[in-house]
Order: sequence, then C-alpha cells, then structure tokens
Amino acid sequence: MRVRIVIDSASDITLQRADGLHLDFMPLKTIVGEGEYLDGITITHKLYYEKLIECGTIPTTSQIHPY
Repeated sequence: MRVRIVIDSASDITLQRADGLHLDFMPLKTIVGEGEYLDGITITHKLYYEKLIECGTIPTTSQIHPY
C-alpha cells in the first residue's frame, strides 16, 4: 500500500520544499479585490501584502476541492 501526504499552502511549506520532501502541495485560492490567486504559485507573501494595502478590503480564501 502506498501512502501520500497532502499539504495545503496554509502549512507555510513552500512548493519547492514540499517537492524536496515528496509531499503533494495544494495551494489555497486567495481572492484579493477582483483577482484570484493560488497561494505560493501565482502570488507571493510580499505581493499579497502589497495587494492587501491597495485594495482596502479583507481578502477571502476558498477551500481546496477534495478531489
């Protein structure tokens, strides 16, 4: 039997580190203003905070689909 460990980006493990540890990385969808981003893939922590200041609204996230 094969075991896989799946983590999401809320774990603060980067995609590169997850690859090195042979973990399956699932990014959370982050919605900031009008834009949708994949945490750690299409938006960095630095860019997230810049957009947070620009948009002036509270960002939201959506749960990862179980499949």
